Amino acid sequence: MDKQTCAVESAMTLHFVMVFESRNEPGKFLIEPHTLAGDDLSLRMSSIIETTCRSWYNEWDLKALSHTIFPITVGGHP
Repeated sequence: MDKQTCAVESAMTLHFVMVFESRNEPGKFLIEPHTLAGDDLSLRMSSIIETTCRSWYNEWDLKALSHTIFPITVGGHP
């Protein structure tokens, strides 16, 4: 990754939500929100998704994934 890409990515915040449905009780859903900031956002998001899906596999099935990337700004205003 070049320096320009690193600078852009490190100035971003990634919000993503995973929605799981119970394998034992269809129609029962679990929403798992996450927020990441800093470097390697897509790699870190992938790792969280993989780890969560693997550990919850017997009871929960991933049904949806949504993500949004925002720039980090001074004072909290985009």
